[in-house]
Amino acid sequence: MSSALDPSPLVSVIIPTHNQVRLVTRAVDSMLAQSFTDYEIIVVDDGSTDDTRAALSRYGERIVYLFQERRERSAARNNGLRHARGKYVLFLDADDTLLPNMLAKQAAYLDQHPQVAFVHGYALMANPSGNVIQPPVLMGAPLEPDQPPFASLIMGTPILIHTALIRRECLEAVGGFDEALSVSEDWDVWLRLVVRYPVGFNPQPVAVYSVDALNWPAKLDRYHAQENIPRMVERAFRYLPPDSPLMQLKPRAVARAHAQFGACLEHALGRPERARAHMQAAVSIYPALEHDIEVLPRGAAQFATWAQKDGAAFIRSLFRDAPLPAKTARRLERSALTLYHSKMSHLAVHQRQYMTAAEHVFRAAAAGPGALSWAGRVLVRRLWDRTFGR
Repeated sequence: MSSALDPSPLVSVIIPTHNQVRLVTRAVDSMLAQSFTDYEIIVVDDGSTDDTRAALSRYGERIVYLFQERRERSAARNNGLRHARGKYVLFLDADDTLLPNMLAKQAAYLDQHPQVAFVHGYALMANPSGNVIQPPVLMGAPLEPDQPPFASLIMGTPILIHTALIRRECLEAVGGFDEALSVSEDWDVWLRLVVRYPVGFNPQPVAVYSVDALNWPAKLDRYHAQENIPRMVERAFRYLPPDSPLMQLKPRAVARAHAQFGACLEHALGRPERARAHMQAAVSIYPALEHDIEVLPRGAAQFATWAQKDGAAFIRSLFRDAPLPAKTARRLERSALTLYHSKMSHLAVHQRQYMTAAEHVFRAAAAGPGALSWAGRVLVRRLWDRTFGR
């Protein structure tokens, strides 16, 4: 850890928190367990009314404690950023933790790649109590190698914020976090950064991500994600030069946001009329939706994988209620089921549940017969990688 004799730590770790007294100390403890020591910890208390201040007082000078009136997470992160002294910054939510080698690995990567604005990696999936699921499941993903970074991000490739170490000067150059956003504010930052700078990926788990999948739809609803995420995605195209060829992605990207975070979310919450309205908005924005697997099927499959106990039943119900011609709805449903079962087979391989993986492969093939050879190849490759490594 950086000391008073060294006022300029290499890394500043910023932890925003609000009424999470039982979790924030776990996040701080994961920082104090780092093998890398040249850092400072800044905890920004966003108007907590519980015992957060008292719980953090036991850390003394090992942390910087900042209190602010309730202004939401983006403002808390920006407040921490203004006080940060490190060359690199990391944002750790209070309900997540870091693996002990996180800072060492990601700082070394940025040291070795000076052109990169940030480097991200994988997180291990954990239950809401923070216990890592065994065998481990990796979360997050590298950006698609055959696409520009903006294209991969805008179409939904996930970057988990606490797996990313960021150059402070780059983050400050793009203006930090947008305090008008209460959801997907990190997604917005990544989009602004990749327009201007290269991005790095370190294919190793560096953090732990606690997932409360069954309560995730209600959490998104509290932040009005149905309206705010499509609006954020549409606005993100302003970050591109007007003549950028990537501007042509706008209808597809906004339509997918309406499908995944509008129609799927409202359907999961039992509000079918609102779900249909978002589906109609998606079709209106992007009339080619019914022929594009990247928009509705992939969005529905991704939502069902992480936010539904029975994702296949959810997908069938979603398309049964969709305001689409029956033949079109059935075709898109089959594509979504193929993608969902393929994803579930990958997860089952990670969990070493090989019979379950094989079952999902055959369900994927039943939904889309052309998927059998593809899904089989993926399954064999995953089994090989899992057994022998790469």
